[in-house]
This record gives sequence, structure tokens and C-alpha cells, in this order.
Amino acid sequence: MLPHSLAQFFHLRPAGPGALLTAATEQVRIDVYFGSQTGTAEEFALTIQKEGKMNGFDVKVIDLQSYDVDTLDSSNSIFVTATYGEGDPTDNAKEFVEWLVHKADPDSLKGMQFAVFGLGNSQYENYNTVGKTIDSHCERLGATRIMELGLGDDDKDIQQDFEEWKEKLWRTLHAHFDVDRVKEKCKTVETEISRKDIREKEHKYKLEVVSERTAMEFPQSSSVHSLDTNPMVNMTVTCNDELNKCTDRSCRHIELALNNSGLVYETGDHVAILPDNDPHDVEELAQRLGVSLSSWIYLVDDDSSSPFPCPCTVQKALCNYVDINGMPKRSFIEHLAMKAIDSNEKRRLETIAGRDDASVYQQYICEGRRNVLDLLREFPSVKLSLHDLLESLPRLQPRFYSISSGSNTHPESAHVTAVVVDDILPEGRRFKGVCTNFLKQTKETTFKLPNDSRTPVIMIGAGTGLAPLRGMCQHLETCSARGDELGHNVLIFGCRSSKQDYIYEDEINRWCQNKTISSLFLAFSRENPQQKVYVQNRVRENSQLLVDLIEKGAYIYVCGSTSMAKEVKRAFVGCFQDTRQMSTVEAEDLVHSLSKGGRYLQDVWS
Repeated sequence: MLPHSLAQFFHLRPAGPGALLTAATEQVRIDVYFGSQTGTAEEFALTIQKEGKMNGFDVKVIDLQSYDVDTLDSSNSIFVTATYGEGDPTDNAKEFVEWLVHKADPDSLKGMQFAVFGLGNSQYENYNTVGKTIDSHCERLGATRIMELGLGDDDKDIQQDFEEWKEKLWRTLHAHFDVDRVKEKCKTVETEISRKDIREKEHKYKLEVVSERTAMEFPQSSSVHSLDTNPMVNMTVTCNDELNKCTDRSCRHIELALNNSGLVYETGDHVAILPDNDPHDVEELAQRLGVSLSSWIYLVDDDSSSPFPCPCTVQKALCNYVDINGMPKRSFIEHLAMKAIDSNEKRRLETIAGRDDASVYQQYICEGRRNVLDLLREFPSVKLSLHDLLESLPRLQPRFYSISSGSNTHPESAHVTAVVVDDILPEGRRFKGVCTNFLKQTKETTFKLPNDSRTPVIMIGAGTGLAPLRGMCQHLETCSARGDELGHNVLIFGCRSSKQDYIYEDEINRWCQNKTISSLFLAFSRENPQQKVYVQNRVRENSQLLVDLIEKGAYIYVCGSTSMAKEVKRAFVGCFQDTRQMSTVEAEDLVHSLSKGGRYLQDVWS
């Protein structure tokens, strides 16, 4: 199972209105639209938003899939867009580019003021085609160019290209909008020192480290990242084989089950896989920062927005949300220099981050393939806080892989072929690709029905934990329809209310009617304020039936949150104590033996 990883075939649709101009704050409003496939363009857009506030502008970041024709003609717009594949727009920019080039009426953008920064790779024939296209067609449709087109080259130093363009951007915007009042208030465009002073003193987000109980009382924050507004889906690994023979170089064949995922693909498509960071790196980083992985955090700005879903644990943030394996940006290294106590380390970090000799950063960071942990190991005097790290690092991004199966041959699964990146560098350091090593470690699912349909099964799920159990019920229903005999099958399902989130109710009722499910027990936790009922309560209430079935060889499947799974296991221990007069130790040993024997299976997440 990919417990925390996510996968998706990208086909994005417009979702919601675009931005509207506002003068409520007496600041110039700027809308920054991004077209991003791997996340770099989005991170650049968010950087502009963060610095825009310090430069006195009211900046809003907008996913290009949410563009609004009705407001573009009266906006100040910056487009940060990547070129993908053979000169194509990213998935979330396709519809906008199609409208811009082929559907927009003449002068439809008259009144818009704009600037464009394109991201591409000069090794490709269609270098930065999308950025150039947006720039030229915005002008063709009547918009006024504020600043010349910026082009970032990923084959060289795209971060440096962006930094240089961004510095010109702020000078240009200040001059163009004549914001002398803001220039007096905020000196960030004047000197490198003032930029560092602001970065040192100001945090965009407020960080609170709290207990789990307190965290549960916080409202769920609104994440500003497209990964959270366009969620992916969990997928199951059904095969993970080594293809190479007699070599140290690993090449994996991975099969991802599409059953019940809602995803379909066509031959030649790509799949995006969002991995976990290496758990050993996560643990080392937490120790270096002096924080506990089990601590809960709440990271929000004044508008209750977060760079990732909060509240969450430190482990969740470092494992799933921030990119700890990517190459650190110059701005981050500048921040490390400010945090260094040793003067020699401070000077060395300033040299690496310096813009006078770009070759130092290129050789040490890019060619040296160093990440944040490498820097913290090599510069031990740096005193970095968790707050600094979470604000400075970009989001962990999905990796795209060509699907190596044909959709007509394998419509129920997508196959990936990936060489595992695990290199020993000249100085002895080890560089591991975050996604290929994650894929290498994924396990083939054991969350499968027994081969004999007559074997009884006990299925327990809460909320979306019903998803894999639904697939099992569909399988058993098909077995029954073709004449196979079924065992006594139990479904225990829990949610908040029968009227609000009782998902797949019609299907469950059908399974009860056609005897796919022999016994159904429901637990609605919010239906009666006086008595909350959970799935573990239903387990304990039906001790005799469940223990009888287990003694007849039943398999148990539990799917949902880790906290729920823990309570369900405790309930089964109680079942054996109630019905078989066992001690706690004896009952726990019996449940453990069921797990070890492959008859007590869990698919859980935190």
C-alpha cells in the first residue's frame, strides 16, 4: 500500500472564479497566475506573493485552471508558467492557453497590465514556448506589458534566472505604479542587507506547537497549495519486482491497482506519484532541529491559510509536506548564513549563496547534489528552528513517470518502470532519489480476500475507510452472481450521521438484500449527542458472533485511521475476554497470532 503517497493522472478542470481587484487596503492589487506541472512555477508564484507583501503590494496567487475572463481585462497580472513535454502548456494551463490563442476576442485583454516569467529547458527544441506564447498573445489582445519577458532555464540555473528577474520586477513595479510611499516604508528593493533583515525578523506564518488534544480543537486550516485543492488518490501496489539481474543498479517494475480509484488512463499517459520523504532523514532532521516528531503543530497566517494542511504532527509535515531532499535555494542558504554562529561557516554560506559568482552555487549545490540535511551536517553552528525550516522549504512535489502498460491490455492497473537513484558521490556522501527509493520500499498489498469465497470475512471501516471494503463487497457479489457459495460476511461501518456522510448507502443495502453481507452493523457517532457510537462499540456488542466466526476461520479487515484501528484491536481483545474468559495477556496474544498468521489485516493511515 502507498500509505501516505498519492497518485493521480492529471486532467484538471476549471474550478471556481478568478480574482477580483480591490482597493480596500490602498495597496496595488496584483494577481499571480501559475501554470505548473512539477510545482516549481507554483513555488515561484508563492515567493512573489510573500515578497509582494513586504514590498507593499496586495498579491494573490491563482491557479491558471481558475482563470476568469471577466476580470482579466481589468487586472494587474503576472504569469509564471512552465513549458511541458513537446512545447505544451501544463495540464492546469491548457484551457487558458487554448482560450488565449484561439478563442479570445480582439482587445479582450485591453486594460490588463502584465508580466510573464517562463520556465523551460534549453535542451529541448521548444524552449519556453508557453511563456513566449502567453507574452505575445496578451499583447496581441490589447494588454500592456509592464516588464520584458523573463525566461528561466532549468538546464542551467533556473533559480538564479528567477531571482534576477524578480529583483527587476520589484523595481519595475515600484516605478510603474509610482508607489513612493511604499518605497519609503519598505526598503526591500534597495539593498541586499535590508532584504536579509526583513527575512530575519518577519515570518509570514505563525507557528504553534501544541498537544494533540489542543490540536483537535483548532479549525482545519485552508491550504494555499494546489496539491491540497486538487487532491490525489491513494493507490495500492499489487506488484513490486526487480527487473535487473546480477547488478548493483536496481530497476523496479511497479503495478498500481486502479480498482475503485476512479482513475482511468490511455496508453502513453503519465502518472504522478507523491512520495514520502526517507524516514531516516526525517528522524535525523527532527533531532537536528531539536523537536519531537510526535508534537502537533499549527502553522497559519493572518487569513488562517497554511502552506500545507494543519494541524498536523511534525512527522507528517517533514515526511509528507516539505521537500527536504531538493536543492536548497539561494535565499534559504542566505538564511542559514544568518543563523550560523561560527564566522567561517557564515562567510562560506554567504559565498555559496552569493550572486557575484554563480559557479560556486552551481558546483557546490547543483552538481554536488546537496540537500538541507547535507548543509546542516556540514555547517554545525547553524541554529535553525522548525519555524524557519517549514516556512523556507518548498512543498514536496509529485514525480511523473511514463506508464509502461497499455490501457487496453491492463485497464485495471497502471505499470511503472523506474531506475532507483542511489549514488555514492566522490566524497563518500550518498544521494538517494526520494521517489524511486520510496517506490522500491513499497510493499505489495496483503489486504486481499481469501481465495475461498466460503471463508467468512469481517470488514470494519470508518468514513472513507469503506473504500477498499467496498471493492471486496463488489468482488464477493460477483462471486455470488456466478454461483459461488459465500461465507457469513460481516460489515461494520461507521460515520458521523446516517443523513450526512453515510456513503454508498444504496450499495450496502443491496448487498444486504442479495446476501453478499450477512450481518450489517452501523455506528453513527454524531446522531445522538448523548451517546456517541463508534465501530469499536459495535465490535464489542457483537462479541459472540465475531468470535464464533473467527473460530471458523474468518479473516478480519480493518480500514481507517490509526487511532480507530487501535481501538478496534482493543475491542477484539475484549471480545475474547467476554466470550472465552481469557486474561488480557491471553486475548492479546490470540489477536497477535491472527495478525501474524495473515488473518487480521489493516489498511490504516494517520
